[in-house]
Amino acid sequence: MCLGYKPEPNGNGHKSFTEPGAKERPIRDRWYDAEHLKLDLAVDLVKKQVKGTAATALKLLRPAPRVEFDAVGLRVSGVTVNGKKAAFATHADKLVVELGRNGGDGEAFTVAVAYEANPAKGLYFIEPTKDYPKKPRQAWSQGQQEDNKHWLPCYDSPNDKMTWEVNLTVAAGCHALSNGKLVKVTEEKGKKQKTFHWKMETPQVSYLLCIAVGEFAEVKEEAGGIPLGYYVAKPQAAMLKPTFQETGKVLRFFSEKIGYPYPYPKYDQVVIADFMWGGMENTTVTTITDRALVPASFRPYYDSDPLVAHEAAHQWWGDLLTCKSWSHTWLNEGFATYFEALFTEHHLGLDEFRYEMVGNARAYLKEDAEKYRRPIVSPKYDDTSDMFDCHSYQKGACVLHMLRWNLGEELWWKAIRHYAHKHQRQVVETTDLKVAIEEATGIHLDWFFNQWVHKAGHPEFEVSWDWDGDAKMMSLKVKQVQKTDEMTPVFRTPVDVFVQAGKTKVTHRIQVEEAEHLFHFPCDEKPQLVAFDPDTILLRTTKFEKPKEELLFQLEHGPTPMNRAAATQALAKHAGDPSVVEALGAAMKREGFRGARQEIAGVLGRMGTDNALAVLLAAAKDADPRVRAAVADALGNFQDEKAAAKLVELTRDRFPQVVSAALRNLGKTKSKMAMPALSAGLRKDAHNDMVRVASFTGLKELKDPTAVPLALKAGKAPATVFARNAANTCLAGMYGEIEKEKKGAVRDHLTAALRDTAHQVRRAAMENAGLVEDPKIAAALEEAVEKEPLNLVARAGRQTLKKIKDKAAAKADLRDVKKEVESLREENRQLRNRLSKIEERLKK
Repeated sequence: MCLGYKPEPNGNGHKSFTEPGAKERPIRDRWYDAEHLKLDLAVDLVKKQVKGTAATALKLLRPAPRVEFDAVGLRVSGVTVNGKKAAFATHADKLVVELGRNGGDGEAFTVAVAYEANPAKGLYFIEPTKDYPKKPRQAWSQGQQEDNKHWLPCYDSPNDKMTWEVNLTVAAGCHALSNGKLVKVTEEKGKKQKTFHWKMETPQVSYLLCIAVGEFAEVKEEAGGIPLGYYVAKPQAAMLKPTFQETGKVLRFFSEKIGYPYPYPKYDQVVIADFMWGGMENTTVTTITDRALVPASFRPYYDSDPLVAHEAAHQWWGDLLTCKSWSHTWLNEGFATYFEALFTEHHLGLDEFRYEMVGNARAYLKEDAEKYRRPIVSPKYDDTSDMFDCHSYQKGACVLHMLRWNLGEELWWKAIRHYAHKHQRQVVETTDLKVAIEEATGIHLDWFFNQWVHKAGHPEFEVSWDWDGDAKMMSLKVKQVQKTDEMTPVFRTPVDVFVQAGKTKVTHRIQVEEAEHLFHFPCDEKPQLVAFDPDTILLRTTKFEKPKEELLFQLEHGPTPMNRAAATQALAKHAGDPSVVEALGAAMKREGFRGARQEIAGVLGRMGTDNALAVLLAAAKDADPRVRAAVADALGNFQDEKAAAKLVELTRDRFPQVVSAALRNLGKTKSKMAMPALSAGLRKDAHNDMVRVASFTGLKELKDPTAVPLALKAGKAPATVFARNAANTCLAGMYGEIEKEKKGAVRDHLTAALRDTAHQVRRAAMENAGLVEDPKIAAALEEAVEKEPLNLVARAGRQTLKKIKDKAAAKADLRDVKKEVESLREENRQLRNRLSKIEERLKK
């Protein structure tokens, strides 16, 4: 393994998004326009095979003697062009078809390809095994980003749209789902098979073509005349309705707000086994991971409504309008993430919406600080999967939120509706959105898109205020202290400033355009509270030094729960002040919004004092299980027997999420009570095996050597993939403490996980390799990444390799610094010796 790589920071000190030498990825040139696809396939779940014909009607965009289709691993038996046999050649990733003559500009052809395939990716076959005999037998496709070419010949890039019809022949006991309208089902009783005829009449990009085959339980509903279908393997049928019960409300809300009624004949959601994503927005037939299923007992505190809303939003943003290239992924994912939050606002209220947006901001800020910084629109990337990150999803959502605030509610929705109607059924770039906004509102937003979308980073504010009693004037100093360069600018933005002085409450809107400003506001009394961006609109970090008295006032009287939560965070530095902890305890009882109480619990945990512990012990009885789970997370900061005892008590909570929080934090307490409780957790079954997972997390923190054989056993089949991954993470986290003579077995185990048949295990193993400083595991990781067929899994491996190499480079730099220091020390020693000799001569 070569560790000669040294990370190249960009100009502001952040690590680079791409590897050195990465090239721009231009939008793909097209020789033809694919207009319609007719797919006739037999799907054999036992042979893991598809066989049939794909006929593409296309129109040449310029003269050509041949056409190419993206195709990988297809066994092509014959091709016809307009019904006549045609010559063809297969290559590693292309099928080249001769037209028989030089086709003219605009000339239409129908190319039919007879083939069969046992796909390595793109179409996945799930089946029962010796270790997992209850696993359902299914086949399902996952085309995004460009993987449908592994099971059908097509133009597999997102800059072309076509209609299609799909005829799927399957075993008689199976149901076959696809996009669009179900035209008919034809039974062939003699052959014990059925053919499902589906028709997609709205043009779509090829990666959205989906099939899902299996024996499914089914629930049917209707919303505004749109048929809704929910499908899952039959043993999980009871969770269908609790998981998808808000689907109708979601579709009605989006239809009304976008001003474009749901544009398709039906909406199905099919739950599939072993899915690598959370959900996939295949037009009219969203696939959802079985990890997202929720029992009715979890509601109203825990649900999958955000995922349901996210994938439903994609039916407009991603399907009706589709990003033209992966550089503009945010037009799909940023929109879906923001509309997911908009449904939260509609369904649960403003406080929950703002808390969700704070979570989005934190996710982006963490990625920006710990991984890399890039513009949202990035024409350079190493792999298409790299664009599916927190910059595209969460930062994209935050940018849309700021755009909504800048435009105002009425103009925002006017612009969004115009964008949807103007570009329906089209592929789009970011410029299309900007122009649509300008057309709808008359407002030119070059400055907004330049800084937030085409450049990178965010403002880092330092804010302070003062009051002149004689002049009855308040001053506010606002500085942007982020390091600026060609990528990260000084940001221009309006900001609201809330001031409360006595009984007067006023909000001023200021315009920040430069690195430093000093604003003045008339103010008859000294303010009790000054809040910068009180509604948490801006994507930013802010250092706002305030006296304790103002923070305590803000904690109680701040205008929003998130503003009061910001006071909580700022008060953390006053951990030694009993009055502050007392105030936080009072706020914990008084605060109506659960998110604010969760924030208070987190701060009390970081304070780590005895009186903070006392408040948390009382708060462990909070009515909301999400708050109880946050209290458990906070108690993990105390190596204290009272904290451990309370965590053991919380392991008996009726919500497994609270039990899990208690168990994963018990190990941090290092208490003698931890091991018995964690051992008991390993024996407890729960939804998605979350209690067993948490127990291994707790064991990793406890670092008890008796956990090693338990984790080695649970890290293998037939344990669930949830437990296996947690057990392997436990081993990786304890690797440094494992006795030398036992390390070989653990190393072999972790290395084997990199080659596991389950992609979930391989992905976790690649992430775990970053926890282990072992050159043999690092070498095995590098080899595994090179052979990994799934982009998402390989991406996890590449990121881990980058961490390992960065760490090695940092150590090399540290060694160089140490050598330089030692060299300087030696020079100083020699200089002192020379000076001493000179002084001695002078004395003589």
